[in-house]
Amino acid sequence: MDAHINNTDIPIHPGQKVKYHIDKLSISQKTLAKLISLSPSTLSEVLSGKRPVTTEYAMLFEAALGMNLDELLSMQTEYNKYIAGTDTRFRAKVTRIRTLTPFVTEDDR
Repeated sequence: MDAHINNTDIPIHPGQKVKYHIDKLSISQKTLAKLISLSPSTLSEVLSGKRPVTTEYAMLFEAALGMNLDELLSMQTEYNKYIAGTDTRFRAKVTRIRTLTPFVTEDDR
């Protein structure tokens, strides 16, 4: 499964990759939740992108499903950057901060 939806520049939430993986392995969400000691509702929220794949969750998915820890965390980082970058209020805040910090040059970034 590609890290982007339909090969566009929009990154997918890593929970979607985990969901694809458990579906491919024919493991129920309830079974996986019990195996990794998460509530079924928490697992469902991760798989649907409502919660992030934290380092701890990624380690659990690696242990239970053989998924790549670093790939899941990288996907989460890319997803987070995309979401932050599309938030107009947050982008305006970043722009305002940059105008208040003239001692930081482009070379420093």
